[in-house]
Order: sequence, then C-alpha cells, then structure tokens
Amino acid sequence: ADPGAREQLMAGTYEFRLGRAVEVQGSVVDSNGLPVPKARITVGTVGMDTSRQTTSTPGGQFLIAGCLPGKTLLSAEAAGFAPTTLQVDLSTNTGPFHLTLRAGKLLRLRVVNAAGLPVPKAQVWLNTFNPFEQDPAPVQTDFTRVTGPDGTLEWSSAPDRELTFDFTAPGYMCVRGEKVTPDGQQHTIKLPPALTISGTVRDAGTGELIPTFRVIAGWPVTNRITGSVEGHWSPIDRFWMSFTGGKFRHDYEEPVLGGTPNPGYIFKFEAEGYSPFVTRPVALDEGAVQLDASLQPAASSTVTVTLPDGRPAAGVDVGIVSPDAGLNLVPGGFSRLNQQSGGSLLSTDSQGRFTLSPDDSVTRVIAAGAEGYAEATPGALATDPAMVLQPWGRLEGTLLVQGRAGTNCTLSFQLGADRLTGISTEFSAYQAKTDSAGHFVFAQVPPGSHRLMQTIEIRATPSPNGMAWTDQPLTNVDIRSGEITTVTVTAALPESPTLANP
Repeated sequence: ADPGAREQLMAGTYEFRLGRAVEVQGSVVDSNGLPVPKARITVGTVGMDTSRQTTSTPGGQFLIAGCLPGKTLLSAEAAGFAPTTLQVDLSTNTGPFHLTLRAGKLLRLRVVNAAGLPVPKAQVWLNTFNPFEQDPAPVQTDFTRVTGPDGTLEWSSAPDRELTFDFTAPGYMCVRGEKVTPDGQQHTIKLPPALTISGTVRDAGTGELIPTFRVIAGWPVTNRITGSVEGHWSPIDRFWMSFTGGKFRHDYEEPVLGGTPNPGYIFKFEAEGYSPFVTRPVALDEGAVQLDASLQPAASSTVTVTLPDGRPAAGVDVGIVSPDAGLNLVPGGFSRLNQQSGGSLLSTDSQGRFTLSPDDSVTRVIAAGAEGYAEATPGALATDPAMVLQPWGRLEGTLLVQGRAGTNCTLSFQLGADRLTGISTEFSAYQAKTDSAGHFVFAQVPPGSHRLMQTIEIRATPSPNGMAWTDQPLTNVDIRSGEITTVTVTAALPESPTLANP
C-alpha cells in the first residue's frame, strides 16, 4: 500500500525503526497454588510473528523480553492442564502476572462420512481466531490431531468452554467452524463428499475440443442493482487449474469462500482466442457435477501504456474493472493484498504492454503507477489500444467545525458516485488527519469527480477494543491532472455513536 517504501527498499535507503520493547514477568501455578514447571508462556497471539514465548522455571516463574507495549494476550499451557489466557495492557503493567492452570475437560469427537461410516486420519484443528477481539480471553493453544481407525479422538485437557474446530480429510469437503463443548459426550461430525467437476471444453463454432484452457473457481454474487448472478474469482493460485486435451476433472475439498452460509462455487473457463464461459452456481454438496463448456472465438488485444513523454510505462498496475473485481486503488497503484477478484489486477511488461482478454463483464480498464493514472473503456481500447498516464492530482484544504478549525479529524477520499462497481479507494491509504489549523492533504489522487468524506469512529460494544467507522459526506471535488485542488469544507460537530456487536 506504500509504493514509496518499495522504491526506498530498492534504493537501499529504507529505514527500519525498532520500537520500544518491554519485559513481562510472572508465575504459573496449579489450582492448589503449587508451581507448574515447563509451562509454555506466550505473550501475544499464538502463531503470530509478533508473539514472544518462553517456558516456566522449576519454580513456575517466567520472564519474557522483547514484547510489544499495549493491549495483548498472556497465556500459559502445560501437559495435563487446560490452557488459560489473560488480557493485559503492557503499556501500564508488565507484571508480575499470576496464571492459574486448572485440570482440563474431556472432549470426545467422532468423524463420519455421509453414510455414517468412520473417517480415519481426518485432521482436526482447533480454530483460535479471535475476530475483532470480541473474546477478551480466547483459547491460546496449537491443537492439531488426526482421528484413529474408528474415526474418533479424545482430548483430556480441553478448556471448559465452547470450542470451534475445522475438519479435513482426503476425498471429503472440509467442515469449518463446528462448535463443540467438552462435556465427556461423543460429538459426531459428518463430512460431505468432495465436489468433483468434469467435462469437456469445445469451440462453439466447430465443436472441436480446445487443446489448452484453464478453469477458475470463484463464488457467486448477486448484483443488487440488476439481480444477475456474477462470479467473484479467487486470487489464490490453487483455484486456477490448467488442462490440456479438451477435457478436465478436478476434486475440490474446500470452499472458495469461507463463512456461513457458504455461497458455493461458480466456474469460469478461459482459453486464448476465446471469450470466457461462466457456469451456473454449484452448491458445495452436489458431489459429482458434469460441466461442458462451449467457448466463442474472440481475439485478445495488446494494449500499450506510456508515460506522458512517450516512454513505455513498465511495471505499472492495470486494473480490469468488472462488477465484482474488488479492486482497491492506492496512491501510485493498486493494493495487492489479495482482496481483488482473480485476474482483475495485471502489470505491464518491460515495454509497457499488457494483454486485454475479451470479457463482456469488463466495464473499464485503469492503469496506475507512481508516474500517473489513466483509464479507458474496452470499446475505446478496441479502436486505439493505447493508454497514456497523466500526472496524479493533489487535494488539500481546510476543515471547519462550527466556524473553527477542525483539528485531529479523519477525512477520506472516495471515488465519485458515477463510478462503476468493482473498484474503490483503499480505506487506510486514502485517509488524512487534519492538523492544528484544520489543514489536510491528499498527495496523490486520480483525476475526475470524486467525494471527500469525514470518517467517524464508532466504538463497538461489548468488546472494549472493538470499533467500526462510518463516513459522512462533506463535498464533491473535481480533480485535475497535475494540479492542486484546494477546498474549504464545513462539518457538523460529530456525535459519538456506539455500535453493538451482533
């Protein structure tokens, strides 16, 4: 999200600034107050690069250096005990902390298939992800086990609370987010069969098998405006499968998109010289599905992107905008955090060129780099396959609140209301704070008609750390390439709304 950092790294001038670290100390005891030696202590989230770990001494003491100040988690676990966690604020208190480990509960699981037969060697993973910090003391342990020949497993030191597990096994569709309580009773988990797709891909005109093609998996999305079903294509490599010989077969053991309810699958077939073919939505539990695709011949085009002086614009980002492209614009390019739909984000080669494949869902093509910004429609590029980057604009101004300088307010720059769906400005990259005089600056903004918003933080309850934001419109702004646009805007005194977590 910061193109300047990449350039500094390439030039060898980037500075890594190490922050202040703190030491955390304390002790671990059992329910009788006796010290627990060799307990594993973690400061931070288990498995994260910023966490720090150590083991307790024979006397149950621990000391961990190099910890980040601020609110975090402190946890302990040891053989024969259930893990325990505290929420701590290392900005104000670094200990000594005292953790008490208690005897665990018995968790019994049995994994079966659709016919009720046991599934041996199924992998069972405890999901400890803690979204939005809604749980102040989540379970912190790395629990991964496999079922035995009879499909069962037991955990005798499970914490006494509801737990969330994921289940996977070869030949089966994974089951995620299954909630189980360790009560000594056997809990049965049923794994549905994997989704198997197979079929042929042919030339719609001749009926001949197409020798080389690829199948891209995504999930169906209903367009709220038109009511049509469109595909959002995964940017993850394993969901892009290449085949030869005009035939295909593949087993899917995981959904493309997690969450409940799951929208299922949708598939796109692509081949050079043809328009893409998109299938109907396919549910997770359909088992074996025959999909035969007929592709219409269509020519791809090579588009050249140049700088204002005519030199090739090498290595610039190219966004292929469609209703569910999911593109996020940042100053100097596009975000590459895998939030976009697969195939919607390209780069120009050393000669400033990229290939634009035929696709009726594409509404706009945008090129963006450190040197500038350009956009065009597919129809315009069919006539003239060239794009010239124009310098970014600059937006600065003053915010007034009740006639006075609005200080320390958060503003956001958003693409205009006339923009087509599938692209937006990245949330954090296009934010600015007003200074003591109410002044703000957005150094790199695209030309065109856009919107300036005030971002208001909403504190979420009951979690003390949960938060959300809402945007209130301030004004429309017309940005001109290579020029500074200056505005003075007035905002009402914002309230401090509270949003209850669902």
